[in-house]
Amino acid sequence: MAASTLPRPRKRNLWSAGTEEQLWTRIQDRDDRPISAVIRDFCRERGLSFHTARAKYYRRQRTGEAAADTPADTALDDLGAFLRDAGRVPGVDLGGFLGGLRTMAALACQGQRRGELTEEVDSLRQEREQLESKVEEYRERLAFMAGEVQALAGLVDEFAGLTSVAKVTGLAEFARKLRHQVDQVVRTTSTAKTTTS
Repeated sequence: MAASTLPRPRKRNLWSAGTEEQLWTRIQDRDDRPISAVIRDFCRERGLSFHTARAKYYRRQRTGEAAADTPADTALDDLGAFLRDAGRVPGVDLGGFLGGLRTMAALACQGQRRGELTEEVDSLRQEREQLESKVEEYRERLAFMAGEVQALAGLVDEFAGLTSVAKVTGLAEFARKLRHQVDQVVRTTSTAKTTTS
């Protein structure tokens, strides 16, 4: 049985506290160079992951203290070391491996996005149901107010059709009926405002 030519991933922790301090010092003494260029040079010299180094720099900048390695940092370092070593072996094509990683990442993103979209659809459905309920309520109020306005118009038309003498004698009754109708409309309008606020 032929031995595999692929190197085994080495378990190593390249990020000691001293290494992170060296990176921090190098960045502080960078003069006018961009930070990303300083981090990239530092990583090339030591065979470190640029992304891990950049994450450590920004974490330290936010918190003001060096951060301990997380499992994700160690996994990224191990994967980076494996890919660097495997890339040096003649005849090894990492295209399929990287394509598989890309597909897995895309599927993970789609799954996460699908979950977010499902929540958003549920939220929009609830909002639509609430709006439909309010529209129906407003429709009923509008129908009631239309009836009240027609009653007011009928009252005014009836009063306008009276003779001058009848208008004078019936003015108190007209005022009472008019006040009653207006109170009905005001009460309905204030109830609508209280419900919506």
